[in-house]
Amino acid sequence: MLQKSLAALALCVGLIACATPESVPSGANVWYDPTTNSGRNYTWRRNAEHGCAAFSASEGAPIVRLVVDPARCRGQIRTHDNCDECGPGFLYYGDTYAFFQNYWPWTSDDMTNGMIFDSNGMWVGVRPCPHALTPEQLATLRLVASEVHARATTDAERQTLERVSRILASTNGADLVSGQHGCSPPPPA
Repeated sequence: MLQKSLAALALCVGLIACATPESVPSGANVWYDPTTNSGRNYTWRRNAEHGCAAFSASEGAPIVRLVVDPARCRGQIRTHDNCDECGPGFLYYGDTYAFFQNYWPWTSDDMTNGMIFDSNGMWVGVRPCPHALTPEQLATLRLVASEVHARATTDAERQTLERVSRILASTNGADLVSGQHGCSPPPPA
């Protein structure tokens, strides 16, 4: 009897420990990720009329990649760093790490040339981006963010997409700065 009770208790504790975080919608894919505290990473996608969004989350707020080409939304969309097959879009890791990707070629030389170093070789800032987004490109990104927001099912998705929308609203496309993986929105004032 005691063994059955302990087994039932262990099962309950195990199910609670494996519960999906509130920031993740039910039905998200889960995979083992040894780099996260929980050991789990969740991925999911939201399709929209003019594009889609791919999400990834472990313990915190989701990472989101907006894709503005609906045809590319049928393929694999990664949320980590480079995704050439994703086509043009916007990758948001958080308020301090977000960038536009695949609107123009971006090489390691572009990244290096965009960084500013002091006389001791220490990084001190970034240069303006040598590229710009058109008003039409920004309008499409804003539209996809809005469409995906309307399909969000968790508070964390909605909050993340609201932050993305604020960032997209704060740039005119010509005020971008160089970054590691592409041009980034200007830092908040």
